[in-house]
Amino acid sequence: MVASHDIELTEILSKSYDNFHFREQITDEGIVFDYTLYPGKARTKNAIKLLDFMDYPREVIARAQRIAEDFETTRKWGEY
Repeated sequence: MVASHDIELTEILSKSYDNFHFREQITDEGIVFDYTLYPGKARTKNAIKLLDFMDYPREVIARAQRIAEDFETTRKWGEY
């Protein structure tokens, strides 16, 4: 068993392991989990949502979103 939220790891290990994930809902009141295990890799980027929830500066959140979107497009981490 491997536990990770890292997108790259889930892709690399998908040849050796089945992917499963939990889902969360981030509301104005907090984070809610239903504690159900779902098949496949997670599709949400809750770390960036958590930055917003924790009142990080807008420029930090925007930069994190740009970096994540760049990775989604190129499948590589750039020089940031």
